[in-house]
Amino acid sequence: MLNLSSSRLLSLSEGDIVSLFNNTSGNITITCSTTTAYIAGTDSSKSSMTLATRGTATIFFISATVCVVAGNVS
Repeated sequence: MLNLSSSRLLSLSEGDIVSLFNNTSGNITITCSTTTAYIAGTDSSKSSMTLATRGTATIFFISATVCVVAGNVS
């Protein structure tokens, strides 16, 4: 599980990009606890999404609290 939050350990801001690769034989849940997250090409926010087995995802931060996720996510 990956948790996108406003943690002081991981300070993300406008323009930051994070790339993920799920190198496991199972899906991984991405949880967005305090960040508003959208799957690219959709207009509804998600509190969690699934990163597929051997899938990739790119997270682009529009601001410190809004991001767009593109890739093998649902």
